Amino acid sequence: MPRPELLVPAVAAIRTAQGLTRHGYPAAAIADMAEVPVTAVRMLHAGRKRLILPRIERPVRMLGMRVRLDVLPSGPSANTARAQARRRNWMPLAAWDESTIGDPDALPDLGMPGDDFVDEVAVERALAGVPVALNKPERACAVQAALARGLTESAAAVLLRMNLSTFRSFAEHGMSPVARKQAELDAAVADLGHLGTTLAARRLGVAEMTIVRSRQRLAERHSIAS
Repeated sequence: MPRPELLVPAVAAIRTAQGLTRHGYPAAAIADMAEVPVTAVRMLHAGRKRLILPRIERPVRMLGMRVRLDVLPSGPSANTARAQARRRNWMPLAAWDESTIGDPDALPDLGMPGDDFVDEVAVERALAGVPVALNKPERACAVQAALARGLTESAAAVLLRMNLSTFRSFAEHGMSPVARKQAELDAAVADLGHLGTTLAARRLGVAEMTIVRSRQRLAERHSIAS
């Protein structure tokens, strides 16, 4: 057993491993990219260790710093990884910055109030017919998206597992102001896909992290839909 003085805090590596899986990277892929044993990644996923070996902590933490959030994996294994992360409430990497990811007392910054946050991955999964627990803004987004794709009210209600009266209520009232603002931002960011993060942020008058989060949502939505 390693002496305590040879161990380092695990929190940054735990959040990184969980965040990478939230973005679609299974444990085996993380282990391969970080060149660590897959058992070590699963240990980080479990989140029970407070101290770990530096040879595990550093490669995983550095991997999180170099992975591009606007180019995410797709396919069945990536979708399964995202579903696992969502069920376990693991936070995306964009919820942390360099000053908070290693702070055990820091709270994730999702860029939106908790109950108003729209998880585009969850919405797309619901539109694909996967049973997903959606909050109210997400349900409203799913209803609007289903109608925009040409589905009838009855077909969309069945797809989204709503009764027809509930579906019509969401259709009538539309998206919440927060959800609408997020959708408008994502559309604007998509139009500026040819620009880098800094230039896009300047063009829209927002923080660079806002652009990163928006592009992460767009990339995840695309990978779920493809």
